[in-house]
Amino acid sequence: MIRNYIKTTSKIKKEVTFFLISDLHYFKPKDLKKCQFILEEIHKRKPAYLMIAGDLLDSTKVVHQHFFIDFIRACALETTILIGIGNHDITFIEEKKILYDGNKNFWKQLNKIKNVYVLDNTSFETDELCIYGFPYSYYYEKLDVKDFLNQYLIDTNPQKINILLAHDPTITSKYDMTSYDMVLSGHTHNGMIPKILEKMVKNRGFISPAKRLFPEKVRGRFQIKNTDIIISGGITKLSKRSKLGFLDIFWAHELTIITLKPE
Repeated sequence: MIRNYIKTTSKIKKEVTFFLISDLHYFKPKDLKKCQFILEEIHKRKPAYLMIAGDLLDSTKVVHQHFFIDFIRACALETTILIGIGNHDITFIEEKKILYDGNKNFWKQLNKIKNVYVLDNTSFETDELCIYGFPYSYYYEKLDVKDFLNQYLIDTNPQKINILLAHDPTITSKYDMTSYDMVLSGHTHNGMIPKILEKMVKNRGFISPAKRLFPEKVRGRFQIKNTDIIISGGITKLSKRSKLGFLDIFWAHELTIITLKPE
């Protein structure tokens, strides 16, 4: 499934198109079959960037990670890839407890690939764009997220398009986002609502990742003052951490295409 969004702005001189995906939840090599359409769309539409809003992996303990790295390498032959980090990317489950693991070797390998940038508390800049990566590890290391945001809020460039890759969109209701033109997120898994029911429930979902029933704002585009919040419904809806993971085949894999146009 493809969603398209257009944003007009006076901050750019030339049209820019980029892809947004999230929640791939790679678990084993056969999972790459559902990612193949991404590579095909990149080849066909030639976006300037592929932005990934976290949860590339289902767990830090996933084996055969090199197959996924090869997939990213293939995408990077055709576009620049900017990666944000999600909660599954840095955690694993042991004795029914979620434990933190930075998974540093995985990120190191990705950063070695030409045209791939892991934005963990770092940014990527061009003449017209600044893309920042929210460090999801802050939630687990109990560091001051607000201080991090304040630092980036100060450092954003009002002359450029400022984009924040933040896996969990709930931070947009907790902190001031007005220095960013766009916040790109995932994490919600579309609220586990099939596409056929979206018009009926509007922006609501059936259940959130925090297991809250009927959550709001689980997909699509919203605005907080002048900031666009865009939430990807994700590639995977039910991860292999779930006992119902085998049912994932019944949900659509989502690709979001965002086009920035000059005013």
